[in-house]
Amino acid sequence: MADEKWETQLCRVVAFGDSITQEAFENGGWGARLVAQLTRRGDVVNRGFSGYNTEWAVRTLDKVFPVKHAPQAASAWGLYSSAVVTVFFGANDASTPGSRQAVPVDAFVANLRKICLRVAAWADGSAIPLTLVVIGCPPVHREQRLAFQVEKYGKKATGVPERSLEMAQEYAAAAMAVANELALEWAAPVAPHRTVHALNLCELMLSSSPDNWSHFLRDGLHLSRQGNEFVYTALSALLPHVVGDHPLFFPHHSRIDAGDVDASFDVDANQPSRDVAAAASASRLAPAGAGTSTDVSASPRVISHT
Repeated sequence: MADEKWETQLCRVVAFGDSITQEAFENGGWGARLVAQLTRRGDVVNRGFSGYNTEWAVRTLDKVFPVKHAPQAASAWGLYSSAVVTVFFGANDASTPGSRQAVPVDAFVANLRKICLRVAAWADGSAIPLTLVVIGCPPVHREQRLAFQVEKYGKKATGVPERSLEMAQEYAAAAMAVANELALEWAAPVAPHRTVHALNLCELMLSSSPDNWSHFLRDGLHLSRQGNEFVYTALSALLPHVVGDHPLFFPHHSRIDAGDVDASFDVDANQPSRDVAAAASASRLAPAGAGTSTDVSASPRVISHT
């Protein structure tokens, strides 16, 4: 750490979603892993709302992603050099049609698009680069859901699952379509400061372990420890400039010269770290790379896992 590059700004990370996001900051959660990895590199904020669908989530946007910043809020943005937002909905929208949480897929698409556009407007107000990650809901395991139903309700269990794998796949695919559509709309020169990533968690989990994907889930819907690890690993692959390469916030103590403290904190003398930051920013605009990423549209700024 002593030789690490440093700068005077952080990355701002906001995780926005339902219970899968709210629970992500618990021990072993994918959000908790991000917090640990980004200690002294970024501020990670949990904006998960357990039980929420997109119809309810849009009602929170004025507070979660305000576009009219108060003076003190606007000045606080100076602390950040970039923003990363994960938008992770669909698990509740994809409930059995007619149930309390269910949202028709066309309304889900409209709501998700509204959320993403608000996130973009929020970041534009601070004039910093935005990386938006749209995450498709995980698969649903029928047997696990039925077992959970019995565990929770006992003899009152209906024996009819309130969600299905087929619905999860449909809504995850719809979320990916929204991400790809936005990437095309934001392609340079329209919005070169915005990058969109699409992470189809449903299909990724199914394809990675065709015969044993249930181990990613603890109750047929929410993530197990292995599922959280899976999400963290996938995000790390998408966001190396944040998770792995973001400079340290201010210099490591071993690089501070007690005889010339002011010089040790001279950001102009720390030009190499700025070059690193610039390279990291450029990587957000680079074509999809090798590995598990697949470019699925004409835009080189979409990385879609399908």
